[in-house]
Amino acid sequence: MEKAQFQPESPADVKAAEKMAKLFDMLRLNNAANDSNQIHAQNVFLSRILFCYFAEDTGIFEPRLFTGHVASHTAEDGSDLADYLRQVFDVMNLEVRTNVPNYLEDFPYVNGGLFADKLPVPTFDRKSRAMLIECGSDLNWSEINPDIFGSMIQAVVDPSQRGNMGMHYTSVPNIMKVIEPLFLNELKAEFAKHHSSRAKLEQLLLRLEHINIFDPACGSGNFLIIAYKELRELEMEIFKRLQEITKDGLIPLPRIKISQFYGIELDDFAHEVAILSPEFNT
Repeated sequence: MEKAQFQPESPADVKAAEKMAKLFDMLRLNNAANDSNQIHAQNVFLSRILFCYFAEDTGIFEPRLFTGHVASHTAEDGSDLADYLRQVFDVMNLEVRTNVPNYLEDFPYVNGGLFADKLPVPTFDRKSRAMLIECGSDLNWSEINPDIFGSMIQAVVDPSQRGNMGMHYTSVPNIMKVIEPLFLNELKAEFAKHHSSRAKLEQLLLRLEHINIFDPACGSGNFLIIAYKELRELEMEIFKRLQEITKDGLIPLPRIKISQFYGIELDDFAHEVAILSPEFNT
């Protein structure tokens, strides 16, 4: 049995986690988190903010849509920021819109339930508002790996883990050491063996469609997300090969669905991040 090795994450990931830790600490100073409902509301809020940062740097939103609007549509002292963010979150949960203010129309509908629940939004002061904007404007979130960032961001909400913010057991190479011998190598070998058989490749696609992955202690979902991405990559290779065989130019719909991946996690924030992660990988 090989001894697991800790692997340092990229400087961009560490910098982002450190900045988010500062924002989290500032918000905790002025917002109580004394019971499970308050803690849950803060965890969901942090997940929503993370989504907005990734979205404006990865093409889900227009560039700087979120941080730019916060900077231009809220008071510098942070007094109206909570109300503004509440409106933004509500709009992103509306697929059909009527009477939406012009300054909110640019925010797209986001499915998946991330913004479905109406939960309290933390109050802000001048410093925490500035840090909210800085976390978005000073970082290029497209350079940050969403696959493993969840495990790093858990250190934000658990100060006892802050010393290990840049060192994580669930790095991508370590996850690959598990999923390759578990199922991925066999599937890739089958693809290579039947590379020229349309019927066999169709059977392989059907097999991928019925694979279910379960992680009974999934944390922030790293293992599940990497497994999903690897299977989707194989699926795309099969699609490409079938198009070469059939000379069919049609783009097939994905057969692998995120609903094939299951996890259990007791920690509230890790659970929220695990739900959030598929937004960046589907």
